[in-house]
Amino acid sequence: YRFFHLFSEMRKHASNFDETTYLAEFNEDYEHREKYSMGDGYYLGESKYHGWIIEKVPVYERNRTIEAFSYIAGREDNIHLSKSDNKPTPPPTENPEAGKNGCTMVEYSAKAVAVFGETKAIKDELKAMGGRFNSRLTINGEKIAGWIFPKSKEQRLAYYFGLN
Repeated sequence: YRFFHLFSEMRKHASNFDETTYLAEFNEDYEHREKYSMGDGYYLGESKYHGWIIEKVPVYERNRTIEAFSYIAGREDNIHLSKSDNKPTPPPTENPEAGKNGCTMVEYSAKAVAVFGETKAIKDELKAMGGRFNSRLTINGEKIAGWIFPKSKEQRLAYYFGLN
């Protein structure tokens, strides 16, 4: 329960909606801790009475929660989903190696290699080889989803992708 009101977690989700992206940046004025009798609880935003706020909502009973949120978003113009039709392309690197399923293997750091591309079909194999999926790998200042592996797995990955 003590992790229920982590502002860092709320800020992380603020960037998922265009109108709340400004809340993703740390600003102590937007962090409201009104956890007292008649207070408004913990929320991230300028004011509880106007503008957008971000707060965590407990889910005690799944069906009731869905019913409550479907009432709020009952009109089509109340539903706000980001339209990310464009898939991020792997960043240009000095030695990109393309292999199976159009995946790209790059040297991520001195101790790690990363695999980018359409990996959904081979995720079990990547996990079995010791990979960890990370939706926010940073390459050339850009956040891209991919799999990260220890440098010791580089030869095995090259063999798997037919790059040796």
